[in-house]
Amino acid sequence: MAQRIVDGRRLGGELAAVRVYRGRPSPDHQPEAARASDRQADRWARDPRVVVVRRQLRYPKAWPAEPAQEKGIDVALAVDFVRLACEGAYDVGVLFS
Repeated sequence: MAQRIVDGRRLGGELAAVRVYRGRPSPDHQPEAARASDRQADRWARDPRVVVVRRQLRYPKAWPAEPAQEKGIDVALAVDFVRLACEGAYDVGVLFS
């Protein structure tokens, strides 16, 4: 998707990096989902332009009656987006959420 956005720009450009932020299921609570998440992150990280940032999902006491939740991913994304902009790491940033 990122390359399509770059390719569609009138002024051209180069895709320098892609950062993916997501929760990671706990192997203790959801072993199959954790393995699938790990495989997906490993596939993404094969591209040297990709950085995968993951945080463990939070499991409430009533789990599995209550779903696990991503906590802190949105904050990590926002902080990195602003930090990288302040560092001049990119000319154009595109954020999908």
